[in-house]
Amino acid sequence: MDRPRYWAAERKIAIVLLNPGSGEGRADDADLRMREKLTAFRERQLPIADILQHQRDDLRNWGRGRFWSYFASGLGLNVDRTALANVAWCATSGNSYPAPMLNQCFEKHTGR
Repeated sequence: MDRPRYWAAERKIAIVLLNPGSGEGRADDADLRMREKLTAFRERQLPIADILQHQRDDLRNWGRGRFWSYFASGLGLNVDRTALANVAWCATSGNSYPAPMLNQCFEKHTGR
């Protein structure tokens, strides 16, 4: 993943979604592996680049493949030159996101 290409791009594109890589209904262990990587990162045993690479490798599976088919295949966006933001940084059971919770979470984890 070459993040400097995004900052040097003539046109910058940001996709802001609600839980784009939702694991609900997935039959693989990508979420478990991500959780293990996040724990290792928290313990300073893994660099952030490994987490970002895991996400990059899993993009084709997000939303049961709908993310990739719409943004990469359908719109033709180069995901390596596109910023992705998840507005639901606060996990919930069953992917239920009441508006007040999203507002508080967004305010807490983003800047102007």
